[in-house]
Amino acid sequence: MDPSWASAGGSRSIASSLKVVAIVVFVAGVLVLTYFALRPKPAPQAGTVVGFSAPPPRPTALRVVILKGGSTGCQPTGGCNNANYSGVLSAKEGWSTTVLAKGGTGYVNGSDSKPPQNFGSRLSDVYNASPELVIVEGSVSDQYYSGAAIEQAAVTVFTSLKAHLPNAKVVVVGPAWAGTAPTNVLAIESAVRSAAAGRVAEFIDPIAEGWFSGANASLMAADHQSPTNQGHALIASRIAADLTVLGLQATSSSPAA
Repeated sequence: MDPSWASAGGSRSIASSLKVVAIVVFVAGVLVLTYFALRPKPAPQAGTVVGFSAPPPRPTALRVVILKGGSTGCQPTGGCNNANYSGVLSAKEGWSTTVLAKGGTGYVNGSDSKPPQNFGSRLSDVYNASPELVIVEGSVSDQYYSGAAIEQAAVTVFTSLKAHLPNAKVVVVGPAWAGTAPTNVLAIESAVRSAAAGRVAEFIDPIAEGWFSGANASLMAADHQSPTNQGHALIASRIAADLTVLGLQATSSSPAA
């Protein structure tokens, strides 16, 4: 056999095989492309359950600090544990609340203690809580100081709160008194109202609103300033009602105006 013929025949055989392989690859490619082009497409809502929607996210609890004296704290007449107005109010509004209460303190009273315990001296604890709402309440214990001294101290407190917590709302609740308030308590009311004007989001005036006048005077103890449990419930409801104008709910508050 002529070796050159055998070589040529082998080449033709290899070429034919390669041609067959190429045709098979081409046909396979066409079939794959055809499959992907013609396969059923999933519906846009595939995997969802008809008539079901995910529940809304749980609201974030508003971070609140209540800074106050002791007359609206836990007393033999009431206001202990969950019966205190701070607990009642927080439960009603869904707040996460830090209560900073110290008996015998106010805007001025307590400043002579060592260390000082008046409201201004305790502001660092307020800032550490990073609140969105600050409620400064009370100051009946300031009744033995002049109105000018009370107003000056209150201005310092409110100015400092605004400087350190520019996005928080500050609400001030004046002194509460059962029956007709004496002159020195009215001086506190007037001084705190003047200091709050233009410096806080809202000033709430229990005396002017008559919280404990008439029949409600019985919701205070004989000292006219220590609420019973029912008195604390009244304070919580009145503060909640007055706060509605600020639109505060159990969600993060918007920056103060």
